[in-house]
Amino acid sequence: MKIFILDISARNAVQYDPALCNSIGEISIDTNDVYLLSNTKQGTPQYYKFIKLLNFVPEKYDGNRSKLKRLIRAIEVFINYIYVIILCLFKNPDILHLQWIPFVDICTIERNVFKLINIVSPRTKIFLTVHNIYPHDLVVEKRLEYRTRFLKVGELINGYFVHLISAKEELSKEYGIPASKIHVSYHGIYKPEGYKQHNGTESPKLRMVMYGVQNKYKGADILINALKLLPENLRDKTETYIMGKTDQSLYDSCIGLCEELNVTWNNSYVKDEFLYEKIGESDLILLPYRKISQSGVLLLAISFGKSILTSDLPSFKETLEGYTDDMFFESENPESLSRLIKRYIEGDIDIDKQVDIIKSLTEKYSWKETAKATINGYLSN
Repeated sequence: MKIFILDISARNAVQYDPALCNSIGEISIDTNDVYLLSNTKQGTPQYYKFIKLLNFVPEKYDGNRSKLKRLIRAIEVFINYIYVIILCLFKNPDILHLQWIPFVDICTIERNVFKLINIVSPRTKIFLTVHNIYPHDLVVEKRLEYRTRFLKVGELINGYFVHLISAKEELSKEYGIPASKIHVSYHGIYKPEGYKQHNGTESPKLRMVMYGVQNKYKGADILINALKLLPENLRDKTETYIMGKTDQSLYDSCIGLCEELNVTWNNSYVKDEFLYEKIGESDLILLPYRKISQSGVLLLAISFGKSILTSDLPSFKETLEGYTDDMFFESENPESLSRLIKRYIEGDIDIDKQVDIIKSLTEKYSWKETAKATINGYLSN
């Protein structure tokens, strides 16, 4: 079986793509060839082959949101789609597995791409991993338009992958896609290179850390408001680090309170070494998200073997199997988060029990299991 895994916009390139491709190539006896098609090469291709796509935008400008950069990126993706069609013509893969379809945000050009692939390589089955049910920055008023475009493109997709059972249910409900076409392939746990396990510190304070790009939906402001609600004597027993860049308006609205709340916000790109140091010193990893379908940040948090505090979103509750309801706070509710932090400070939450639960999840979220589920999905549609 010849498998093309395509990350046309290289959003998963750093860790996810290599881990998935290596795992599929390693465990599948029937797999002759696994190819990763991306414009960014990361990791070591042990059990797959890498095909580099065109990349017009230098890596240092990749986070830039200017109109010119986005136009150049769109041209780049369009040309790469043409290249993929040509590759399908000559290599005739059994599977074309896309990680993203970026044009669906504005148009249905991927439908034409899939039509051409069906013509030049009729045996190729097309799969898509739906990492988010809707784009994070999509306003509610635009969902109907997005759904219409997605479904039009989806008519030519043979099957879908999601990372959680709750995401499968949500995708089927939102888009009317038959459950038989949606396969659950758990997101594997990343193994952070260079991180050494620590048991927190001897500090009398509860040390908490929140990391990653701090988009609005991740709830840094909810955390700030929750800490503000703590009685001063309890607030003095906390020390919080927010590690990651955010938009200036969100940062400006929160930074004035940070000092009095014992919060340090590093509003910039944070090197792994410094991040791992702060996580190693911490007692608790925070994910006070407003919404998420599936979270790579949470899977990375599990790999650190630390206690994790999250909102009660279905995806979080499913991922942290073994956590009881009282270990979550009500999403978008600073009062609920404040009460839960108070329980941690006062020792009402068994952190050791949480750590044991988290360590028990490492096999369930291994890349080997992810690869098995992915191959089974290929074979079932």
